Amino acid sequence: MLALVYSVLMLATVPGTTPLAPGAPHFAQIRSIQGVPRDSAAREVFLQGFRDVCSDSDLPVLLGSGPATEAVPNRFRLLEGDAAEDAWQLVVTVGAPPPILPAVMPTKSRNVVKLPRVAVQRASRGFTLAIAVLSPKEAASDVIPAPVVHHLVVPAIATDTTVVFQRVRAHGVVFRWDQAGRAAGLLALEHLHHASGDLPAARHVSIAPVLAVGEEP
Repeated sequence: MLALVYSVLMLATVPGTTPLAPGAPHFAQIRSIQGVPRDSAAREVFLQGFRDVCSDSDLPVLLGSGPATEAVPNRFRLLEGDAAEDAWQLVVTVGAPPPILPAVMPTKSRNVVKLPRVAVQRASRGFTLAIAVLSPKEAASDVIPAPVVHHLVVPAIATDTTVVFQRVRAHGVVFRWDQAGRAAGLLALEHLHHASGDLPAARHVSIAPVLAVGEEP
């Protein structure tokens, strides 16, 4: 079962830069992100992946049920810093598998040896992503709409031969926080474009190579 990493932070508190997306007339801000990893390196990798796709001038929008895509203009630019009255807002919650913790090895003298924690080793490659979009008017009223929940699986890296649905070994699997952040950014942009009317509800952004395995309204 996926478990939330209980932490709340604003994107503006994490160092980083967001390049401008040329020709984007809408503005969006991160109201809050919950569940991003506590490990500072993994957290920054996730957030940078999020920022990078938000700065792209085009979105890879699926042409149909297959993998083929077309470039559609990205109408949003991500703002960081103080809240802007005319900006759309995002509330994002990440549910990721907990890290695999090394076993505690007792000795004959009853002393406990604690092995180093490996933050990138996870129990699964699956994670959930809940996204709520607020229009500038909704943001002013401070009412947060119900989020849409996505169930996602990140791909294996080239050196990792563990099958996604195999029983996980004690050492865990490598969790690609960079790919998770990129998928989160793309899905956030999809919801923003649907809510603003810049993308028909029936059209969706490709998050490949991350796999979507389900969605909850």
